[in-house]
Amino acid sequence: MRPGESALLAVPVGGGTVMARWSAAAPGQPALLLVPPFFHEWQRSYRLFALLADALRQRSISVLRFDYRGSGDSSGESTDFTPGRALEDTLAALAVLEQKAGVPARLLGIRGGALLAALAAERAGRDWWGWQPCHAGADHAAELQALDARERGNRQRFPYLRRPLPADPGSCLGFRLAPGFFEALAGLRPGRPALGSFDRPAFASSPAFALEPAFTDWVGQIDIEGSHPLPAVAALAARLDALLRPGPVTEALRA
Repeated sequence: MRPGESALLAVPVGGGTVMARWSAAAPGQPALLLVPPFFHEWQRSYRLFALLADALRQRSISVLRFDYRGSGDSSGESTDFTPGRALEDTLAALAVLEQKAGVPARLLGIRGGALLAALAAERAGRDWWGWQPCHAGADHAAELQALDARERGNRQRFPYLRRPLPADPGSCLGFRLAPGFFEALAGLRPGRPALGSFDRPAFASSPAFALEPAFTDWVGQIDIEGSHPLPAVAALAARLDALLRPGPVTEALRA
């Protein structure tokens, strides 16, 4: 495939298939793996990171984004999505990206995907960034369960609801769960520390990692609201470009 093009890849993993979208740059250019969030946040942010991957490709950065097994276009039922399998998927996607790009890649772990990016980076000896990262599996499990409980009693969504729907241990936010999913999520241990975290200004690791509301407010939303302005996406891609390339600019941004 020529630089500047993108293609779907089928990555064999554990008897299944991870579907990925590779945006190619010239050999030797920086490479970035996008490690997606879970459940509704994967759906809610899909368009944002598709646009960002394309903007990075235009800046000669190879990007690979993928669906965990049991989600999106990858093989399996939703109950095949577990933290352990998702980590295997992340490592397999990283290996494919690096083989195609010809350079060590950096990871960008998005929300719950940050938990996996940290572990994958530790195993592979790579660096990673977080995007509004979840720092503890137990906290993210509690957050998802609280949101599920809120939605079960949402009278705007269910106007004829007489009382909140009882919790279903086999599902969360409309997704069927593997047995023990939340226990496995809560058991994820910390991995390699991130180089930095993209977040709201109050939570970003430095001013260089501060995001505007168009890139942060999707977190916690069930319904799709608003859009992602293309000029802002291009400006964010330029910041990522500077961080990915060694030199004085990179060191200044890290400070």
